[in-house]
Amino acid sequence: MTDTTPTTGLDRRLLSAGLLVTVALLVDVYADHHPGVPAKSRCPGCGFAYPDAVTDCPTNQVVRPLLIRRHAENRSALDRLTPDQTADLDLNRKTRPKRAPVSRSARHTPSPDRGPTLLDLINGKDSTS
Repeated sequence: MTDTTPTTGLDRRLLSAGLLVTVALLVDVYADHHPGVPAKSRCPGCGFAYPDAVTDCPTNQVVRPLLIRRHAENRSALDRLTPDQTADLDLNRKTRPKRAPVSRSARHTPSPDRGPTLLDLINGKDSTS
């Protein structure tokens, strides 16, 4: 298994790929960081300890919406996912189980002395305004 332990909170594979990230890579990262069913207390990909009511590590908080948005680019890449992972991703969004909201303490808070991060941009936030 590739060393996926992030030092910045995101899987290194995402940071290395940058804007060239593929759907296949998103699927691999999502599968490696999926919390499992039932959810474990730590992310199997990075060891992130889930706070109460949080079921995604920082990596999957970024990967999940990207994979949902881009899955049609390479549908065969999704074949790697287990039935539980596919159901949790729920590309049809009709039956997705309600995910617990991220607690305030687990939310990303941008630093006022730097520009927006990838996570800020995905969530539609611009820390410079």
